[in-house]
Formats: sequence, structure tokens, C-alpha cells
Amino acid sequence: MQLSSEYLRAGYFDEERHVWPGLLTSNGRPDRNLDARIATDLDRALVALRFGSNDPIKAAQLRHFYNYAKQIEARLRGGQSLEELVARLLRMEGLAKYAVGRGVACEPLAGFVHANVLWAQQSGKAIEQGFIPHFEAVVAYTTYYWGESERRA
Repeated sequence: MQLSSEYLRAGYFDEERHVWPGLLTSNGRPDRNLDARIATDLDRALVALRFGSNDPIKAAQLRHFYNYAKQIEARLRGGQSLEELVARLLRMEGLAKYAVGRGVACEPLAGFVHANVLWAQQSGKAIEQGFIPHFEAVVAYTTYYWGESERRA
């Protein structure tokens, strides 16, 4: 199970340039039988990362990539140009594919990073108000929904 074709179809922002609420909220603990009619983009990401391969994403691996994203955000706030930030975003995508290739991350992680890099590289606002909060929500909800089972493993 890969990321749904509906994932991030509309990007991070609505017509008025507000962040889509579905990037930051879940409609309840998602499972393999996600109801596409009510699923948020956050739900779609969670399902792919949790159930999209035989080995679900590990919290530490997800956190590793989130920390990398936060470094990009810090560089944005420090005044680094969008061109330099895009290079770091593209590097992050390569690192995700490398982790999958080494067998230390699940395949859907590469799809998740790829889909977000496509939208995040459009502007500083996309990075700061779309990508980072969405990624933060994925980390938070992954821990909320499945943290106990991972700690027991």
C-alpha cells in the first residue's frame, strides 16, 4: 500500500492561501481500510507509513527525517535563499531513498518525502507553514496512535 493518489493533490494551501486543516488533523485512528471519503491527507500519510509495507516506519526513522526538515526550516528563518533550501530538500529526498534501499526505512517513507518535496520547494511559506507543520503532525499522530506498540517491540 503506497500513498494514495489523493495525497497532497491540492497541495498545502486552499484558494485563500490558508493551510488545509486535513494536513494537521486526523479523523480518528486510521487503519488499512481507510474510508477515502472522509480521510484527511494526514490520515493518508499515516496509513501509508504504518501499513504500506511489511515493516512499518519506526518512530526513530521518522524523527530522523523530521529533524532534517527542521534544520531546513532553521536555515529558512536564518535567511538562506529558496534555491539553497530546495537543494537541501532534494538531498532529503535522496537520503530517504537511500534509507529505503539500505532496508532501514519502509518504502512509503520515500513516497512521503517525495510528495512533500514537490510542494515544499515552491516557496518559503510552503516550507514553513505547510511542510513543517504537516510533518510535525505525522510524527505526533504516529506516536499517539502507535507509540505503545513500538515501545513494546
